[in-house]
Amino acid sequence: MGVVCQSVGMAKTFKLNKPELAEELERRLAGGGSGRDLKRLTALRLGMLGTHTLDQIATIVGQARSTICNWMKLARAEGIAALLALHQGKGAVPQVKGKVFSQLRKGLVRGRWKRSKEVREWLEERHGIRMGLTGARYWLKKAGES
Repeated sequence: MGVVCQSVGMAKTFKLNKPELAEELERRLAGGGSGRDLKRLTALRLGMLGTHTLDQIATIVGQARSTICNWMKLARAEGIAALLALHQGKGAVPQVKGKVFSQLRKGLVRGRWKRSKEVREWLEERHGIRMGLTGARYWLKKAGES
């Protein structure tokens, strides 16, 4: 049976039902580790106890319920090592940074640009950074914040 992650009626306690993971889980918890790993292991322990709902586990470890569901599915299917190896991205690398961002901010202060289109054209011609008008608006707003 898979991990049920949909809310249906009254919340039920969640039980991972993977007793073969218990020994490894306790060993890893006793060994300590990074805050990220301990958070995942704590969620897993709570899931194995079967005394909390997924919402309660999420609240206890400070993660979204959907994240807890993903962790439980991964641990059930591939084990603790896979759960700890999971790296969630930090998002895209900003296109406008450092010197270019400073120049954008200075140009904005001096009134060099009036429209997003002008910023977009400047970024592409001067710095080789291509983006749409929405991206240019985003960076105009970002550079305008003090």
